[in-house]
Amino acid sequence: MTNNNCGYASRCFTGWPRNSLNAKVRLFADDTIAYLAIVTDEDARSLQNDPTKLGESEQKWHMEFHPDKCQVLTISRKRNPVRYEYVLHGHKLRHVDSAKYLGVTMTSDSHGTNM
Repeated sequence: MTNNNCGYASRCFTGWPRNSLNAKVRLFADDTIAYLAIVTDEDARSLQNDPTKLGESEQKWHMEFHPDKCQVLTISRKRNPVRYEYVLHGHKLRHVDSAKYLGVTMTSDSHGTNM
């Protein structure tokens, strides 16, 4: 999952028990990327727990999440990668073929380009 201005800010993870999130999370200013190798349907369900946990923490961390600004990018060379409908605040997150993070456009076929 990638997030541009989705509301995940670095303060959100200050003091956050890292072992409570399944994904690896990288933060820079108001841009965040959360990622996890998805091999099975169970892995995908496991990743869904992270936006759920983060969504539940909004009041505690004084922030607001915007599902319409969040995206799901599946990077794979498989013909049929595991696809899962991730949800934040009852809204399905949009699947995209490319996403920009810190000036790099990542694509679903694992190519990245500087922009």
